[in-house]
Amino acid sequence: MTDSERLLDSITLPILVINRDDTVKYVNEATEALFGVSRHRISAKPLSTLLAANADICALVQRSFKQNDSLVSLEQSLHLVQLRQSRLVNVSIRPMLNGNEVEHVLLELNPVSLLQQSALEGFAKQRSKAARHLLRGLSHEIKNPLGGIRGAAQLAQRQMQQTPASQDIEESMQVIIRETDRVSNLLDRLSVADKRIDKQAQDIEPLLLHCLQLIKAEWPQLALPSSLQLDCDRSLPWIELDGEQITQALLNILKNAAAFATRETSPVIIVRTRLADNIGRAYLNGQAGMAIAIEDNGPGVDEAVKDSLFFPMIGQREGGSGLGLAISQDIARNHGGVIDFANTQQGACFTLYFPFKEQSSEQLQAIGRND
Repeated sequence: MTDSERLLDSITLPILVINRDDTVKYVNEATEALFGVSRHRISAKPLSTLLAANADICALVQRSFKQNDSLVSLEQSLHLVQLRQSRLVNVSIRPMLNGNEVEHVLLELNPVSLLQQSALEGFAKQRSKAARHLLRGLSHEIKNPLGGIRGAAQLAQRQMQQTPASQDIEESMQVIIRETDRVSNLLDRLSVADKRIDKQAQDIEPLLLHCLQLIKAEWPQLALPSSLQLDCDRSLPWIELDGEQITQALLNILKNAAAFATRETSPVIIVRTRLADNIGRAYLNGQAGMAIAIEDNGPGVDEAVKDSLFFPMIGQREGGSGLGLAISQDIARNHGGVIDFANTQQGACFTLYFPFKEQSSEQLQAIGRND
């Protein structure tokens, strides 16, 4: 190890030295810890392989080589494929010159602290809550005249039964009634997460199996055993939840996953339950909890909508209402949890975090979940 490499190893921030041909020349110990991969598996490999889900960071590195620029990008979402999670990082890139030419680029990935990340999540939560409050106010104002329009159309239909009218007029009345019902149902969905929650300690595995059966029935392309996979950690405690609402939240995410995965020749959706990692615990205010990861091999989440994905009326799925993910996030938050997502090399991964029900060891033994 050279003196410069020893110096880089002594730095607590993750640092990578990149060659002009996009290969990784050196990484320090902090980088190994961040990615969960040894330096021997990273060195001499293309940066684009290590950061396969972060093309924007790779593009900044190439720009630094071409323009001899030092660049900074704040609060980038770094997707850690090996660890199946994402971290917010501040990216700093500096060219390393040999004469007048850029020989290497120094890439520094400064992870945003869990406290800062939790604060950012809190801000996003408040912003989303304000948007939902506005939509619900609008839905109340819209539903009032909708009722009057529907009633007038029904009255006109009854009068036409007594006095013959043209077929066009009758069809027009039917369209009015059908469309007012459709809009009214759409508005009702906005308030689904406001219903009273009836939480009970439950095993999540039967709910997941039920949801996967419903998805399989709706998408025949997912009928193969390898297409829908469930991997549950049965050593985990139960969580307190409203079974009906959590089923709705899971189905909303699974339907999105199915819609995008079935665009592939061999669609795959994998559902895993694991103990929440440090990121999950930060979302859960330090509590221990469960992480339910739903991964698909579709095209991933479009960068253009990732910052507003959980807002109402935002969505990528053709034929979708744009409410599914917003409703799922509402339900998760009403259970003390949250939903996060990241693009992976395979597609997209949505993770639901829920806190464990507080239980004594005796209670855990009674439900057969104690290690």
